[in-house]
Amino acid sequence: MKRRWITIFVSVLILAILSLIPTWNFDERIRISQPSNPLWNSAAEATNSALTVALEGEGLRFHTGRGVEADPDGICFGDFASDEYWIVQYDPTRNEVDAYAWIIKINWIGHLAAERRFSRICKILQNQVKQ
Repeated sequence: MKRRWITIFVSVLILAILSLIPTWNFDERIRISQPSNPLWNSAAEATNSALTVALEGEGLRFHTGRGVEADPDGICFGDFASDEYWIVQYDPTRNEVDAYAWIIKINWIGHLAAERRFSRICKILQNQVKQ
């Protein structure tokens, strides 16, 4: 009987470890129509609003001159790491606040954490951006 429980425990442990091996990309996006930019002013300075404070509370810092990560104009609130991009920006050509996250090759635990963070950012935008 004791041997049976040990075999079950070891089997579950092995399955748990093996479940960490498969990885895939995390890629999520939300766009919210907004007639004017609620994130920064015409001088490319972050506005001091509840929205920007909440985004900073999620670890997104204001950046200028980011380049391709922050298209169309290189300005965004973002969090950048190796193979990980969290970006919130205003697209003046579409009149939208655009938020997206892209992380390369993470396992299911990483996906759960990324989904929770992206959900919090979406709630911030939905609550703070006036449509």
